[in-house]
Amino acid sequence: MWTALDALSGVSLLLVVPYLMSLPNDVLLDKYQKRTYDYAIIGTSTLCFCRCFAYFFMIESISKMILTFISMILDTFAFMFLTAWYIFLMSAIFCTVY
Repeated sequence: MWTALDALSGVSLLLVVPYLMSLPNDVLLDKYQKRTYDYAIIGTSTLCFCRCFAYFFMIESISKMILTFISMILDTFAFMFLTAWYIFLMSAIFCTVY
């Protein structure tokens, strides 16, 4: 899996970055045309991030640590939601009072 992500990321970088570097300035000033190129940059960045993340799953000790971290985050999701909601509510009350 990592090899496929690595190859896809490399091909994406080799195709997208030189093409974006050769675009004229007036194309980048148009909001609607630029949005398409922004999506290409987002996709390429996501592929590079996924490639690095998949590489960490190849090393057993790091893989166990990442899976433990993900399970810890999922187990504490309700607490994080309640904490964020409390901070939001208290900031609204503080803004109303002062």
